[in-house]
Amino acid sequence: MNVSPSRTGLQRALIAISPLLIIACIGVWFWPGLSADWGRDDFMQLAMARLVDSPIAFFFSDHFVLPNGAFRPMGYASYWLGQALYDTSFYHHALMSWMFLLVLALGFWTLLRRFEIAPMPALLATLIFSAHPVAIGTTLWWSARFDILAVLFVLFALDQAQQARLQNSLWFAISCCLSLLSAMLSKEIGLIGVVGTLIIWQHWAWTERQHFRLAQVASVLAVLTALLFLLWRRWILGTAGSEIAGDIGLLSVFSEGIWRWMVLAPDYLRFAGQLQAQWLLLVAAVALLIMLLLPRGQKLQSDSAAQWPLLGCGLALLLLPALLQAPVVRLNALPVSDSISSVEAAMQSRLFFMSLAGFSLLVGFLLNRRIPSWRSARGAGAFLACALLIGTLGLGAREHSARFAEMSSDNALLAHAALASVEGIDWPEPPCHLVFEGIQPPPEWDIFVSMDSVIKALSPNLDELDHCFIHANYPTFYHFIASEHADAASAPLRERLHEGQPLARRPIGGLTIVHLDDLKSLTAEEKAQLPRWQINEARSP
Repeated sequence: MNVSPSRTGLQRALIAISPLLIIACIGVWFWPGLSADWGRDDFMQLAMARLVDSPIAFFFSDHFVLPNGAFRPMGYASYWLGQALYDTSFYHHALMSWMFLLVLALGFWTLLRRFEIAPMPALLATLIFSAHPVAIGTTLWWSARFDILAVLFVLFALDQAQQARLQNSLWFAISCCLSLLSAMLSKEIGLIGVVGTLIIWQHWAWTERQHFRLAQVASVLAVLTALLFLLWRRWILGTAGSEIAGDIGLLSVFSEGIWRWMVLAPDYLRFAGQLQAQWLLLVAAVALLIMLLLPRGQKLQSDSAAQWPLLGCGLALLLLPALLQAPVVRLNALPVSDSISSVEAAMQSRLFFMSLAGFSLLVGFLLNRRIPSWRSARGAGAFLACALLIGTLGLGAREHSARFAEMSSDNALLAHAALASVEGIDWPEPPCHLVFEGIQPPPEWDIFVSMDSVIKALSPNLDELDHCFIHANYPTFYHFIASEHADAASAPLRERLHEGQPLARRPIGGLTIVHLDDLKSLTAEEKAQLPRWQINEARSP
C-alpha cells in the first residue's frame, strides 16, 4: 500500500505535536495535585533523606526502615536530591514527581515509535496510559517514587534493547544493561525489564541469524546484570528474600498474593468506585474492543515482524508484577472502591502501575495491527472510542488529583499542628524524650506514621532535635537520630527485641535507625519520667 504525500505530511505533523500534546494533557490531569501535602510514608522517607549526609550511603547500607526488608537506593537517592533542592516544600517535590511522569510518558511514546508503531496509535496508547488514574495516583503519592523510577528505567532499557537490535550495536546493549540495573535499584520489579529485554534479543537472535552471536552476548550481559543486582542486594540485606511478610511461609505469601493481585487488578484497570463516569468508560472500552477484534482487512505498511517482541514485552509488564508484588499485595493491598479514600486509592495504585504500562503497550500494538487506515470508517470509530476513553479517564484523573490534594492537606494539618506545638522548645541534651498525647492519626496513616519522623521531616531546625526520641500515644516502631548521637541513651525505653535479640541500631550515612519498645512496656514510674506534650497546648517538661 502506497502512502500519499498528504498522508506523510499529516504523519510528520502528528509526530511533531505528539510530545507537546502529551505534556499538555498530563499537566491538566495532574495539576490539582500540586496543592497536596505530605502523607503516610512520605514523612519517614523525607526525614531519612534530610538526615543522611550523601545519597551514596543508600547504595551500601540496609536503608529500609524494617531491617532486611527492601533494597531501593535509587528511589532514596531521588528523595535526597529533592530535599537538597527544595527542603520541605511539598509543592516543589510534587512538581519534581510530575516531571518524572512527563519523562516516563515521553519514553513510553518513544518506545512505541522505536517498534515502528504508527504515530496515531502511539499517541493514543500513550494518552490512555498517562490519563489513567492509576498512573496519576501513583505519581501523586510521593512515596511511590520507587515505582515511577522502576517503570521509567525499564522503558529506557527496552528502548535501548531495540536500538541495539536496529543498530547491531554492543554499546546500546551495554546502555540497556545500565538502565536495567537502575530499574532494579529503584525497586525489585525492575527485574521484569530483564525478561522484556531477553524477549527482544532472543527474537533478534533467531530471526536475524547473521547477528545471532551479538544478540546472545547481549542476552548474557542482561542476565549477568540481574545476577549482579541480586548479589548486591543479598550482600546488603543478608538475605535473598525479604522480611516484610514476617514469618509467613513463602508458598503462602506468593500463592495468596498472586491470587489477590489477580482479583484486584481488573477493578484498578477500570478504577471501580472512584470514576464518576463508569458507563462512559465501559462504552468506550467495549467499542474499542470490537474495533480490535474485527477482521482488519488490508495490511498496514508498518505491519512488521519486528513489532512482535513488543507484544511479549507488554505481556511481561502486564502479568509479571503479580509475582514480584505478591508479598506486599498479600500484606496490605485493598480493593479500589467507593469505600476507600482517594489517598488510599492513590497509595494502592503503585501495585498496578507497571501492569498499566504493559496493558497500554498492548493497546498500542493492537491499534497498530488492527486499524489499517485511520481515514476509514473503522479508523474513525477506533479514534472516537479512544478519544472517549482518554477523555473519561482524564477527567477522572483530574478529579482524583483534586480529591487527593484536599484529603492529604486535611490529613497533614495534624503534622503541622504537631510541629507548631514544639516550636521554640529548648531541647535537652541526651537522653531526650518527648511524648505526644491526644493524637488521632488519620485512617490513611494508621501506625505507619511516627511523630518522630513527622517532626524530623518538617522541622526547620533539625540540628536542634536530631538527638531526641519523639513518641506518641499510639505504637511507634522506629526512630531516627543523627549518627553523631548514635550512642545516645534511650532509657527508660529499651531496644525492641527480634527473635529474642535487641534490634541493632543501623547507621546510614549521617542517620541512625533505632527500634524501641512501645511505651506500654514501661512502668508507671518510668512513664512519669518522660515529658508529655498535647497538640495545640505545649507544656513544659
